[in-house]
Amino acid sequence: MTFLQIVTGADGDHWIQSSWSLCVNNAEVMRDPAIRVYGMALIPTVTAGDARYWGRAVLQDYRTPPLAFYAIYPPT
Repeated sequence: MTFLQIVTGADGDHWIQSSWSLCVNNAEVMRDPAIRVYGMALIPTVTAGDARYWGRAVLQDYRTPPLAFYAIYPPT
């Protein structure tokens, strides 16, 4: 499976292609395999903080398109 993601940096847009995928529901769980094995993950800045502290490469100056988040509350 190939995954494509666009990120925007100071010098324009870049496409990132990956030949692996991992589905988790926790950003900290996603961070650890990216650091140890796969090399890249799209995670919140607050989660990447530990990686920056330990000297791991974090693409701080790159941004992804905003994601929509929806919450549905059932009537009470």
